[in-house]
Amino acid sequence: VEHEPCRLSYAEYVPKVTEVSGIPSIEQLTTMHIRPDLVIKDGSKIVVTQHGRTNTYIRSGEPSVYTNHQEVLLTLDKDV
Repeated sequence: VEHEPCRLSYAEYVPKVTEVSGIPSIEQLTTMHIRPDLVIKDGSKIVVTQHGRTNTYIRSGEPSVYTNHQEVLLTLDKDV
C-alpha cells in the first residue's frame, strides 16, 4: 500500500536497558492510526512521511482494530 493517509501519535517515553551494552536508553512509543480495513502483517516494514520527514518503522504487536480506525504500535528502525 502506498500513499495511504495515517496519523502518528507519540506516547510516553519508556526506559529500556539493552542486554548487550547494559546502557539504559529511552524509547518513544509510536502508534500509527490508519483505516481499519487494511491488513498489516506481522513484521511489516512501514515507511511514513510526515511533515517532510521520512522514517522507517518495524511493525510490532497485533493491531487494535476499531470501527473507524486501527492502531498499530511501531518501532523505529534505527538501522536505516
